[in-house]
Amino acid sequence: MSAEKISFTTRFVAGGLNKSDASKWTAQILAKKSVDDAEFCAAVAERTRQSQADINHIFSVASDVLRDFLRQGRFVNLRDVGFCLSLAGTFPSADAAPDAAHNAVRVSAHAKPVLTKAFQLSELDFVNATHPLKARIFSVMDATLRQDGVIADPSCVLVTGEGLKVDQSAADEGVWLVDSEGKVIATGAIQENDAATLDCSFAAMPPSGTYRIEIRARNGAPASLAPAIVHKTVEVK
Repeated sequence: MSAEKISFTTRFVAGGLNKSDASKWTAQILAKKSVDDAEFCAAVAERTRQSQADINHIFSVASDVLRDFLRQGRFVNLRDVGFCLSLAGTFPSADAAPDAAHNAVRVSAHAKPVLTKAFQLSELDFVNATHPLKARIFSVMDATLRQDGVIADPSCVLVTGEGLKVDQSAADEGVWLVDSEGKVIATGAIQENDAATLDCSFAAMPPSGTYRIEIRARNGAPASLAPAIVHKTVEVK
């Protein structure tokens, strides 16, 4: 087991920490399979001369000792993590006793500096497998006919959906009309655009037939991420 590298998968969420700033993003680490007692004890046993059964017994005893100290009202400060008890809820007065309807005992754990310092960005070689960005198209219509899935007037095509914000300065983002083989037939000129709507025009339209509107957008995510790619079938008249 290497202590030099950390690998995780992230999902980017728009809105920043308070979800209100669309220009900022936060990254959530997606949990992998949890490590249970058996796997943890096996890993410890590999680094010692003890058997897995011995390690499991030691951890079982340590768990009992932890509970005993907490019941005594003591904080337990170990090398990497600390534990303490607290009371949750509110009280009607300063001399009121806790009751089960409004209060509960909580066990809190906090990482010690020796543990948190082991995960500084400057000290680690990150392998970041980014969760793909997502987008969806709800409807495509022109401003004249206003029939979903039909384009008769190429001068103003209206698209609704989510995750559709295009960076027009990025060569790999935009809106196109493509044929069944994915060949670009026409490139759209974006007029108005946000995450939920995209209004564009096509200077020239192909012969009548079935095509697909293709949108590639990062929706404000960093350029290091591949853009989301979404399609919707349309009938050109």
